[in-house]
Amino acid sequence: MIPTRFHSAVRRYATAGPALPQRLAEGLTADPRCPVTRYLLGCQAFDQDCPATGTRHMMVAYHAEPELQSAALLVFTGLVWGDEPDAPLLAVLERTYELFRRPPFDETPTERLLLDAFPPGPALRAALPEALCRFSRLPLASLRGQLATARTA
Repeated sequence: MIPTRFHSAVRRYATAGPALPQRLAEGLTADPRCPVTRYLLGCQAFDQDCPATGTRHMMVAYHAEPELQSAALLVFTGLVWGDEPDAPLLAVLERTYELFRRPPFDETPTERLLLDAFPPGPALRAALPEALCRFSRLPLASLRGQLATARTA
C-alpha cells in the first residue's frame, strides 16, 4: 500500500505546472526527506546539467523510498555522468542501464504512481524501441528531448 503522504506529494507536484520549482523548494523546507520532493529535485538538477546535485537528491529519494528503483539507476548514472560532463545524459543512462544488467524500474505501484503523474507525450513513446520507451517514463525534460532527437536520427 502506498502511504498517503506519498500520494499527496505526487498530486501536489503533478498539478503545480510552472510553479513546480517553487513548490519543490517549499516541500524541501517542510519535509527534507520526502522521496517525491527529492526525486523531482534530482530530475531538475539533471536537467540543469548538475549531476552531483541530482545524484545527492536521488540518493535521498531512494533511501527514503527503496521502491523508487529509477532513483537508484539515476544515482549511478549521475556518478558516471559526473566523470563525463560532456556526454549526453541519454548515452550515459544507456551505458549505466546495461552495466547494471538492466535494473528493473517502473515495476512497483509506488514508482508507477510517481512516473504516471509526469507522462511523456504519446507520440514520443509510440516511436521508441522498448528500452528507450522505458527511459521516456523518467520525468527528465532533457532526456525526453534527447530521446525525441534520437528517434528522428
